[in-house]
Amino acid sequence: DADTSITADTDDQIDFKAGGTDIMSLTATTAQINDGLTVTVSDESDALTVVSTDDGVNNAPFLKMYRNSSSPADGDYVGLIKYVMRNDNSQDFIAAQHYGYNLDVSDGTEDGGFAIDVMKAGTVRSILTATGDEIVFNNGSQDIDFRVESDGNANMFKVDAGAEHVNIG
Repeated sequence: DADTSITADTDDQIDFKAGGTDIMSLTATTAQINDGLTVTVSDESDALTVVSTDDGVNNAPFLKMYRNSSSPADGDYVGLIKYVMRNDNSQDFIAAQHYGYNLDVSDGTEDGGFAIDVMKAGTVRSILTATGDEIVFNNGSQDIDFRVESDGNANMFKVDAGAEHVNIG
């Protein structure tokens, strides 16, 4: 129809429009999608693969989460990855998630953080947060234990959150 098209409005660029809105553009080196993207697979194959063919020793494929806000604020998420699945009542739930966030966006004193949350007893709980100053397990006193295994002992070092003590060996 009149407001949906595939055109070459610009040299060396193909534009995809739907409803009069630019949805995607392709150039010789980039593909830009201007809205959400869903990749669906019906088997156990990879849904998304990022490949780098660079021979450099320090280069690898990069996945960049870039928050390009015109008004950044302390506490903003930078990127969030959610692992969502269904329960036995066909309801979606977040099994786990991890994210980066801004602690301080002031020029010259920027600070960031990283967190991992998991579902426990029907509630998403923070199990780890990391900042430039500290790494915290069991943030919010949620009775989440911490343990380190050795070759012969599954509880070589264990912090028992509920009992409030540390076991060694």
